[in-house]
Amino acid sequence: MSNPGFDQEGWPLSGYPPSPCVDYFGRFRSHGRFRWEQISNRYCIHLIESGRGYFEIETGRFAAGEGDAFLFYPGMHVRYYDIETMPWRYSWAGLSGSNIDTLMEDLGFQRENPLLCGVVTPSLKNYCRELGFQLKNGHHTPFLAQAAFWQIMHFLGIETKIKRSGREADLRQLTRRLLDNSFGDVPTVEWLAERFRLSRSQLFRIFKTHYGISPKAFIDQIRFERAQDLLKNSRMSIKEIATACGFSSGDYFTTAFRERYGQSPMSWRRKNQ
Repeated sequence: MSNPGFDQEGWPLSGYPPSPCVDYFGRFRSHGRFRWEQISNRYCIHLIESGRGYFEIETGRFAAGEGDAFLFYPGMHVRYYDIETMPWRYSWAGLSGSNIDTLMEDLGFQRENPLLCGVVTPSLKNYCRELGFQLKNGHHTPFLAQAAFWQIMHFLGIETKIKRSGREADLRQLTRRLLDNSFGDVPTVEWLAERFRLSRSQLFRIFKTHYGISPKAFIDQIRFERAQDLLKNSRMSIKEIATACGFSSGDYFTTAFRERYGQSPMSWRRKNQ
């Protein structure tokens, strides 16, 4: 299916009920400004390969970006949309069979919070691409419906197990990764809290306990480190660097840089190039 807002391909699968299976699989690419609303008629898992956006359900709004997975439950009313400059690209799978609700709960999905952060690995992305290729070219048997379900469960299960055992200890590394991948669009503390399924106070406590610094101070630290790297290793203008590091203007960046380092960005660049 294609329209000016997005491209999508999808393929039905038939398996051996009542075993859990993927009964429909699709590949989706937004062109930006994607918005959709539906009442889901099935369990449907979305595996985000790139981009950033939000989905809204009765219990709240959730930020969903690269590496995240979100689940629609049967009867769930969902509004979802991406950020124009960071369009979504994802695979999605309709799920059916016995015990789906229990199996999804085992992964960590909840009806009131159906988002798992950072669980879509390069290996899972590659598997989804290969699965789409097999379905598109008819290279499969009825066993694939069950095999695809358990393969996706396997990839997600590995990541959720790792994250449950060390989420707090890994929070700083995950935050840095998010910031490194957010060129010109620096996440806010609120956005980080949503992604990590934490309240602002929980996020603040974890950062202060483990790292001795607030989330806001850590975000600012990464922004200025990025700015220094660009000043030293690129020919970008001060205004371009300010934009890339999430500052509202070149003047504001210059003022903030001088307050932090006691010299202007241009002076720092001349001394360090």
